[in-house]
Amino acid sequence: MDANFVCGRIRALAISHPKYEQCLGLTYSHLVMAQEGSVVVLAGPTRVGKTTVTNAIKAMLSGASVANGDPLPVVRVDATTTDQGFMSTRYLKIRLLEELGHPLFHSAGKYQPRFSMSESSAQLMLNKAIRALRTRFIIIDEAHHLLETKSTRLIGSALDNIKCIGNECGAVVLLSGGYKLLGTCFESAHLNGRLALVDFSRYLPSDAEVHHFDMILMTLDEILPWVQGHSLIRHRDLIYEGSLGCYGLVQGWAMRALATMVGQGHRRLKIAHFIESRYREQLEPIRAEIEMGERLLTKFRSPPIAAAAVPTTTSQRRCARPGVRKLGRDVVGGAL
Repeated sequence: MDANFVCGRIRALAISHPKYEQCLGLTYSHLVMAQEGSVVVLAGPTRVGKTTVTNAIKAMLSGASVANGDPLPVVRVDATTTDQGFMSTRYLKIRLLEELGHPLFHSAGKYQPRFSMSESSAQLMLNKAIRALRTRFIIIDEAHHLLETKSTRLIGSALDNIKCIGNECGAVVLLSGGYKLLGTCFESAHLNGRLALVDFSRYLPSDAEVHHFDMILMTLDEILPWVQGHSLIRHRDLIYEGSLGCYGLVQGWAMRALATMVGQGHRRLKIAHFIESRYREQLEPIRAEIEMGERLLTKFRSPPIAAAAVPTTTSQRRCARPGVRKLGRDVVGGAL
């Protein structure tokens, strides 16, 4: 079997698994039920499927394709680092204007950015464009790049800047990114007041979740050209350790194993090709981010109300019922 053909099938494979379905449903419901100016954060490990969710959300919110001049309900862009490896919110706003089809950024169907434009001008143009097109939803993927600023002082400002776009235009903003996005979000009181959080988590090593992870592995096993006796499901513990329970990491690992197979002149896949195509050191930054995210995402639980302690000392005086005299001898002579 042609390895390139197999890789194409893996890339095109859309596995509808419980984590994805739950994340998609939660994100969609939070967006459509949110108040104007709200922010929804979709956070999860790398290669867990967040971009797939944002693409599906855009399609769900867009409905039928819109003709020229009709409202554009949703716009989606990627946050990319463009300023010598740092984030530029000005460039992000220009990208939003491009996606919205602003006439100043199109000439005969070709994108011609005006880099001399100030950020304030881009902000004003963006506000007008969003209102004119009645755009209700703004999706920013790879939003953790918003934290890549030249100064730590500017990190919170970048997120507040994005929040203000939605607030001024009456739109709902979806920020999709890695777990490191959460630390800054939780530090901002103003952002937390209008924030809804969706966790696209990995599959945990519990019995119920490993069962769903196994179903993903068996689906991929039907496509991969294995040597007899080899499969993902037979080596589930190794595959789980090397993917940390993230479907996207399994998918990418399978394609790299196929490349190793072809490069070594083999026609069939062995588990050794997986072992040789991944290094333990590659997983450490991913593992550290996952552990940090899982610590931050401890769900809110109201502490139990402790019963008030009632003193029960022997020296405490007992109060008599109202209207009942304490028995005793009256003073002689009736003195008051």
